[in-house]
Amino acid sequence: MTSTQATQTRSGLVTGSRWMLVILAALFTLGAFTQFFLVGVSFFDDASRWNDHATFGAFLGLLTYFLWIPAVLGKTGARVIIATVALLILFGAQHASISIDNTMVNALHPLNGSILLVLGWWVTQRSLGLARERHLASEPQPVHHDRAVSSEQLGRRAS
Repeated sequence: MTSTQATQTRSGLVTGSRWMLVILAALFTLGAFTQFFLVGVSFFDDASRWNDHATFGAFLGLLTYFLWIPAVLGKTGARVIIATVALLILFGAQHASISIDNTMVNALHPLNGSILLVLGWWVTQRSLGLARERHLASEPQPVHHDRAVSSEQLGRRAS
């Protein structure tokens, strides 16, 4: 196998992983929106629907166990990887906040749910931007000089 083939294989894994992260993060975000809807249905329509919220929440939590994997394989950078791990930790806190028999701790449940929603949306948007990048990591990137050169610097260059 030549080094070009190895680079193409690695780039394919990175690209595929980034798109998988987009899909998983989007599903998580959509699921978080759905959770708020299910709470509204339970509160305003039929209190027996709270079980739907709890059951769907358990299913949604499974996604957080997998989000970090394509983030790492996709070489998305430390911020995205940390955010996916934070989703896992915050989802654990979500279950803890409702399981503990303390109303002040229980009150953190919707706040934490909001943070999960926003963080899931951020991961979705960031991973979508990374997945859409056209260049391969192995291609040389053009150098851009965006700063202005002073007349003093020009004088030094000329001499």
